[in-house]
Amino acid sequence: MVRWYDEKDLTDVIKLAFESQDSNLKVDTYNNPLSALQKFRKGIYDFVLLDIRMTPIDGIELYKKIRDIDKKVKVFIFTATDPRFEEYRKVCSSFEEKYFIQKPISLQKLLQFVKSVVM
Repeated sequence: MVRWYDEKDLTDVIKLAFESQDSNLKVDTYNNPLSALQKFRKGIYDFVLLDIRMTPIDGIELYKKIRDIDKKVKVFIFTATDPRFEEYRKVCSSFEEKYFIQKPISLQKLLQFVKSVVM
């Protein structure tokens, strides 16, 4: 199962793309990180895709909260140029480089990237 947090039009496309790649894959999408966190507490997920820029909490805070709940779930973080990037790197100092996804990225490359790590 996959989680994805971002803007609605992007989450809809990502959901369709991942589910079309694997008919057994169920993708949950959320556009509000607090709603997503509430559902994350109740579910079991193989990996999470999230963006650094979100409101009312940002990706750094969401990442910390996810790690408090599940230390083993794979978390991929989308990032572009962000003024808080260095803060993020400190918070996620043990975070493996393979889990950073640089935007912009094509849908095909995103699928290949995630598949190479977790599928």
